[in-house]
Amino acid sequence: MTQSRTFLLVPTSKLNLHTRKGSMTFLAEPHIDLQDAFLKMYQTYQDLAEVEWCASYADALADFPRFIRRLQDDSKGVGIPSDWVPTSHFWLVHEDRLGGTFRLRHWLTPVVAERAGHIGYDIAPPLRGRGLGHEILRLGLMEARKLGIHQVMAICSETNVPSRKVLIRQARMEGIRENGEVVYWLTTEMLRSVTLQPQT
Repeated sequence: MTQSRTFLLVPTSKLNLHTRKGSMTFLAEPHIDLQDAFLKMYQTYQDLAEVEWCASYADALADFPRFIRRLQDDSKGVGIPSDWVPTSHFWLVHEDRLGGTFRLRHWLTPVVAERAGHIGYDIAPPLRGRGLGHEILRLGLMEARKLGIHQVMAICSETNVPSRKVLIRQARMEGIRENGEVVYWLTTEMLRSVTLQPQT
């Protein structure tokens, strides 16, 4: 049985939680009951004027139920472009707050391999530098393994040093494109954990 503190956000009966026994850091599927927590996380991106993430999550401000339905449809491949693939979305719950998001594309096409790879993730500004990037990647790769994905492609900018440090911990091979993007291949078979830093 998980510790009661992990349930501060929503009742477990309403969410499909992905967690180790006794853990306070886990992935949850997007759900309407997480609206307040998600909007608080959004505000932390807005406070730092992180335009890319604010634009990505702007729909949540306008109509949160519709935003949730879109994420759920993404996972089923409903309403996506013809050259895209189903994408599962997960939110990182750390102690009593949302700390980031993880996106898992179910397979590669030439377009997906060129633009995004299998995975994408971000950590909310207040929780960066505490090992949560490593943890969300580890938990996300566990979800990839459940889908039968054993080799995972990830892409990040050559200048994104924090993400590169996270990816290289799990990576088995990498290459650099002419545009400065770094390509990583990660295995879902042997995943490395990291010690998380406590909140201050």
